[in-house]
Amino acid sequence: NLIILDCKETENTLPKDSIIRVVKAKFPRLKQVKPSYDISLIDHITQDDYFDNAQYGIGRLIDEKIKKPTSTTTKTAFADGTGVGTIKDKLKFCREIIKDFDEYSDWKLTPKAKQLCERIFNHIEKCNS
Repeated sequence: NLIILDCKETENTLPKDSIIRVVKAKFPRLKQVKPSYDISLIDHITQDDYFDNAQYGIGRLIDEKIKKPTSTTTKTAFADGTGVGTIKDKLKFCREIIKDFDEYSDWKLTPKAKQLCERIFNHIEKCNS
């Protein structure tokens, strides 16, 4: 079976608040890009579905939001290059999201993530019966 999402990547279905907490925690560890980016700008993301994007990965969406308006840098902070903008070092990011889920037990799946999980679960259940 194949599930085609109407967002760029599975990460686009993660809860906004978890993404923002992980990005805020990770930003101080970034060395080369800090002068060109302002992490406080991430607080301007108010839409719960901001990261639910069909064209771009969450890395690019984060970078676009936190890049200083006066910055001319071509270096990315969170995007893995300047293309679709998948998140840099997906495995490490995944581990940080899981850690966030552990620390903030009140997190909830987004509707899109819940639907995806239900489809996967139903497929497993069907194949195991």
